[in-house]
Amino acid sequence: MKRSLPAQMCHEWKTNIWIVIELLIVLAVVWFTMLSNMINIIRVNEPKGFDETDVYTLNINYISSESPEYVDMGEATDQNNFLDQKVLIERIRRNPNVEAAAFSDNALPYNFSYWGNQLLPADKKDSIGYNGNWRSASPDIARVLRLRSETGKSIADLEKMLRNKEFLLGRDAIYESQGRSTRDLVGTLMTNDTVNRYKIGDMIQNIKRSEFEQSWRGTILAPIDESLQNGERHMNIALRVRPGMGKKFTEDFNSDPKLRQQRNVVLSSLTSLESSRDLAQRSALADFRSVIGIMVLFLVIVFLGILGSFWYRVQQRHGEIAMRKVCGATRRQIFARLMSEGTLLLSCSAILCAILAIVLLHYFQEQVMGNANLTIFIICGFISLALMEIMILLGILFPARRAMKVEPAIALKDE
Repeated sequence: MKRSLPAQMCHEWKTNIWIVIELLIVLAVVWFTMLSNMINIIRVNEPKGFDETDVYTLNINYISSESPEYVDMGEATDQNNFLDQKVLIERIRRNPNVEAAAFSDNALPYNFSYWGNQLLPADKKDSIGYNGNWRSASPDIARVLRLRSETGKSIADLEKMLRNKEFLLGRDAIYESQGRSTRDLVGTLMTNDTVNRYKIGDMIQNIKRSEFEQSWRGTILAPIDESLQNGERHMNIALRVRPGMGKKFTEDFNSDPKLRQQRNVVLSSLTSLESSRDLAQRSALADFRSVIGIMVLFLVIVFLGILGSFWYRVQQRHGEIAMRKVCGATRRQIFARLMSEGTLLLSCSAILCAILAIVLLHYFQEQVMGNANLTIFIICGFISLALMEIMILLGILFPARRAMKVEPAIALKDE
C-alpha cells in the first residue's frame, strides 16, 4: 500500500497503455477540430475592409435589340447606351435618401470573383510581382464601402486618389512572405503590360470576398473614369443610403421609372449588401455550425466514455481504497491519488501527441496547419489538453466520491 503512484501505474502497464492510446486518439481529434474552428473564428474577426451597412446594389442591364422597347439610335447606340448609365447614376445621386453612388465592376464583396492580375515595378528593378484580386470602381466607391486606409488616410483622401487615377492596393501576404512590403509600393509606378503605368496612391484593407475567407491575396482597386464620353458597359451600381433610409429609397426606386430606366439601359435587382452577405455565406456558416455541433457531440461522447472507463477502474479498486483507509490514508489523500492517476495518463498521451504533431509538421506542415500559424496551432493544443483534463477530472470525480463513502469492512468482506 506504500507503493508510489508511478510505480503502481508501471505495474499495471497493460491496462494503462490502452487508456493512453485511447486518450492519444481523442486528444488528436479534439486538437485538429479545435484548430479548424479557431481558424474560422480568426477569419471572421479579421478586418474585412468595408462596411456593408446601408449599402445597396443594382444590376445594369441592356434591353435586347429584339425587344419592342428597344431604342435604335443607329451608330450612336453603343455610345448613348454608355452615356445613359451615367444619366441614371446621377439621378440616383440626386435622390435625397442617397449618400453616395458608384459604378462597380467586380469591386463589391460577396461575389466570389477570382479575377486577378499581377503588377510589377515599372522601373523593372524588382522581378517579384504583386498579385491581387482586380476590382474596378468609380471614385465614390470609397464613400460607398467606407474603405479603410492602412496608412491613416481619410475616406476623402482615398476618393481624391481615385479621381487622380491612382490605384489602391491591399496587403498581399504571399508578396510579403518573399521579403517585400506592400506599404513600400505606395507612391511608386506599377505595370501589368508594356504600355500602361499605374501610380499607387495608398494601401487599404483588403476587400474580402467573404468573412470566412482568409485575407492572403491582395486587392487591386482600379479607378473608373466617369468623365469618359464612351466606354464599355459596367456591371453594377453600388450606393449607400442615409442611415435608416433603405426602405424609403426602395419605395422611391420602385415607384419612379426614371430611376430604373433610361432608353435601353435598365437597372434591376435592388439588393442590400447585407442580404448578399447572408446568401453568399449561408453554406460557409452552415458548415461552421456543423463542425461546432459535431465537436460538441464528440466531446459529450468522449466524456461519457471517459466516465465509463474510470468508473470501472474505481469500482475495481474498492478493496484497495478500503485498505488504504485501514492503513491510515485520509479521504483527501485517496481522492488526490485517483485524480493524479488520470492526469498522469493524460500527460503520457499529451507527450506522445506532441511528438506525433512535431513529426507531422516536419513532413506535412501545410496539410496539417492549413492557413494557421504555429502560435495558433500551439494554443489550440493547450486548449484541447485543458478540455481533456477537465473531462478526465469530472470522469473520476463522480465514481471517486462514491467510492469514498464505502466502509472498509464492507469493501473487504469478499477479499
